[in-house]
Amino acid sequence: MSKSIFKKILLMLAILFSNNCLAHESDVIYDDSQILEFHITFAIDDWYSTLWQNYLEGFESGEQEYTSATFTFNGENYENVGVRIKGYTSTMHPNRKKPFKIKFNEFNENQEFYGVDKINLNNAFADPTFLREKILYDSFNHFIPSSRSNFVKLFVNDEYIGLYINIEQVNMKFIEKNFGTNEDGNLFKGDPYGDLVWNGPFQADYYENYELKTNENTNDWSDLLNFIHILNNLENYQNLLENSFHIQNYLFFQTINNFFANLDSYFGNARNYYLYHRDESDKFIHLPWDFNFAFGTLRLDLTEPEDLYNLDMFWEYSLSRPLYEKTIGSNGIEDYKNIYLTTYIELLETILNEECLFEKIDNYANLIRPAVYADSLKMFTNEEFETNLETEISNGMFNMLGLKTFIQNRLSSVESQLQNYAVENYVSGIYLNEIMADNQFTIADENGEYSDWIEIYNANEFSVNLAGLFLSDDTRYPDKWQFPNVTIESHDFLIIWASGDDDDGNLHSNFSLSQNGEFVGLFNKNGVVAIDSLHYPQLGADVSYGRNPDGSTTLQQLEISTPNASNNNILLGDVDGNGEIQAFDASLTIQYSIGLINLAEWQKTAGDVDDNGMMQAFDASLILQYVIGFIDEF
Repeated sequence: MSKSIFKKILLMLAILFSNNCLAHESDVIYDDSQILEFHITFAIDDWYSTLWQNYLEGFESGEQEYTSATFTFNGENYENVGVRIKGYTSTMHPNRKKPFKIKFNEFNENQEFYGVDKINLNNAFADPTFLREKILYDSFNHFIPSSRSNFVKLFVNDEYIGLYINIEQVNMKFIEKNFGTNEDGNLFKGDPYGDLVWNGPFQADYYENYELKTNENTNDWSDLLNFIHILNNLENYQNLLENSFHIQNYLFFQTINNFFANLDSYFGNARNYYLYHRDESDKFIHLPWDFNFAFGTLRLDLTEPEDLYNLDMFWEYSLSRPLYEKTIGSNGIEDYKNIYLTTYIELLETILNEECLFEKIDNYANLIRPAVYADSLKMFTNEEFETNLETEISNGMFNMLGLKTFIQNRLSSVESQLQNYAVENYVSGIYLNEIMADNQFTIADENGEYSDWIEIYNANEFSVNLAGLFLSDDTRYPDKWQFPNVTIESHDFLIIWASGDDDDGNLHSNFSLSQNGEFVGLFNKNGVVAIDSLHYPQLGADVSYGRNPDGSTTLQQLEISTPNASNNNILLGDVDGNGEIQAFDASLTIQYSIGLINLAEWQKTAGDVDDNGMMQAFDASLILQYVIGFIDEF
């Protein structure tokens, strides 16, 4: 597959995934096209002393107390919400502009705020630009489930406290929005040191560094311990890992994470992530969190700016990080490494490039500049805000690399590093050729049922084994259904029945198709690299949508549904598909009728000129009569 095609597919995935995230009532409070205003009103004047004292006491006890307040947005009041200071290093901000967590159902269990129950207001600690977190969240939002973010001006007791980044909470509200309302799996947070190293078979030995955020009453950690066991104690772990973890999600994350040198994450500080055990797939999925130290602000053992600019694409920390090591690290799997490199290459052409990132920086900087300048409690000056958009500044505690300088140098380094790797080519020439989302009478499956169907077309001059490839109707989960060991011949077709139940047969997917239109994607091994994808519109009963001609970029509602046959405008008698009816077509028909050759379904349709459902010697006779002028139509 050419890079240009892959680039278009990735852009389509980005657009479609973004669209998937827009159908929720909470969109209004994460609108990043403008700066929102949040107002908090406490009944007490000395609100800061109360919150700070509660934070210090809670830091020691592990139980953070909320203080009651009224929250106002767009003239609508929410009474008796809970407010507290949150975070670790970000609380070192030198004045009352601390990061806050607001819990709407702390004192009123039924109260929500546009469908969410918590919001996080981050104070851009150690970030003069206010943009580091926003740029990373935007990048992740394109491809993987991750928190939404936007900018808000915060007022407390009518005083402007400053500009904040509003970050969506990862909790069951987030889980239901991203994975469905039927989900009820375990959600773990890796913090403060969730390195996923094996500490033995007793879950109590993991309490210090992991926190179970759901199903606390059941308190069953066996799934997490099993996952850690697979990562640490098994030599032949690949199949078990793929059956228990969404690999493709993690590789997309790590590509973006590495590019932005975000070391305050799992592969560096072993923190700032969640693991959610999805009910639907029975797999853990990695969910990213907290990026204010991205762009190399947290350096660990890397001391110079050049160390961050030139961070190795396979950089590995000196301390053990089994999930990283066993996927793309020192003990990783070559196939994962190749997928990671392929993903890196294509993301550089789509979202991780100077044109896209500079435009994003400029647009957001222009949006927030008035609010930044008016923020008298911010950690840095207006001049430092402007300077750090371009170049490095230091405050004695942190050296903060300039955003644009970092991007330019990082791009140069990564592109140079990529020259050292030979990236394996993946399957190409396989297309989603035709789709029917409401099959009433068109074609029955082997069970006599009229299931939705997806037709695959092989445009190659050779047969292709599809084993290990994936089909999905969800951009966030490309590995939804895996092909069995099945081969599709050159220029032939294969029907996959989208019945929603893969127990119905080997070629039945575990998802069905929506009549209202949706995404369908074909993905390579391990569900990362897109081979082909499309987004079909609303379709009526027994109406199909596909490529005409086969394998082309022209997608349309088809006048005639042709399952297991060509979508091309079939010319009866033109068995070789060259646009003319000739003696050779009669020869092919004879050869097929006596078993000398096999033909594709569309060729059989073209050769069945008497329309009796079979391609026989009589059809060859009719074709010859037409060629020599005895008849002028079939």
